[in-house]
Amino acid sequence: MSLDWSYVTALISYTPSKYINVTAGYDKNFIGDGYRSMLLSDVSSPYPFLKLTGNLGNVQYMALWASLQDPTVPKLSYEAGNRKKGGVFHYLDWNVNNRLSLGFFDSIIWGQTDDLGNERGFDWGYANPIIFLRPVIEASSGSPDNSMIGLTAKYKFAKEIVAYGQFSLDEFEASNFFSSNGSPRNKYGWQLGVRGADIFKIENLNYLLEYNTAKPYTYTGRTQIVNYTGYAEPLAHRLGANFREVLGIVNYSWKRFDFTGQLQYAKYGLSLNGQDYGRDLSIPYSEAINQTGNFTSQGLRTDLYYAEGRVAYIINPKYNLRLEVGGIYRNERNALTNNNTGLITFGLRSSFRNLYTDF
Repeated sequence: MSLDWSYVTALISYTPSKYINVTAGYDKNFIGDGYRSMLLSDVSSPYPFLKLTGNLGNVQYMALWASLQDPTVPKLSYEAGNRKKGGVFHYLDWNVNNRLSLGFFDSIIWGQTDDLGNERGFDWGYANPIIFLRPVIEASSGSPDNSMIGLTAKYKFAKEIVAYGQFSLDEFEASNFFSSNGSPRNKYGWQLGVRGADIFKIENLNYLLEYNTAKPYTYTGRTQIVNYTGYAEPLAHRLGANFREVLGIVNYSWKRFDFTGQLQYAKYGLSLNGQDYGRDLSIPYSEAINQTGNFTSQGLRTDLYYAEGRVAYIINPKYNLRLEVGGIYRNERNALTNNNTGLITFGLRSSFRNLYTDF
């Protein structure tokens, strides 16, 4: 048995004109205005991608093509390695006015080989950069690929207060969607949050309050290879699906000191007795436990409590080099287990990306 683990990121970016940017790299991407993303998040491992970003007036448009793989899907052979899949993502962000912004998103995940080992190669139809065009074709043709659409919105109530939200629709079947009968094909998630600055008129005292939820089987596909994951990790919310979550973050900066506190509560349903209740994205939704009557947090109801506090001293703001000390408390409980974790952390680090420990 051998293990090979590395965490490397690299980017090449070129802006031939003020209207367009071309970026190629091995990294992550994030879409949204909150702490989490229900569309495309940076919680998974890095992956190779090509991204085109265009700007025209109040509109920004992004087209992203990514190469993904999944080590949990059974290999076709040892020599072939992990099963490969591709992803294409489009996002249009429109600043309607100085207060309101709207966003439109779509994505498609497809397997590069089927379960019999037949090579599919790159579908040049996915090179089309027009948003929503291909997902509509996929849905109408009964394609085995996994398509999703989404919406984002942000509204500035005042200089220091912004409300934001997201909605992701993984599959739509009108008869089941509007009947609310709990079909496993009712696959959607949403987010609602508010963030602000200078609470109580205290400069540099910032906050964020956010709610996230996803129905059972959201982000899963008809086959395992097209599930919305990269390296067996969710491409959207870290908890996968079949969950509800509320979290709050407060941050205060004073001179070179930075103070951060976070509280989080989540409930979700785990697999029980070897049966899938909709949280595990590696299992196709065709294997749903029920054809009707599904509900969020079904299965082994589990509650997660998380609290974290950090104090940092900024040594070099240019490189975000900081001395940091913190504490973490985590409790995960259900009818079978009650796990408590307490950590004291300290160190010297320089980081320009989110490091997630709250799951």
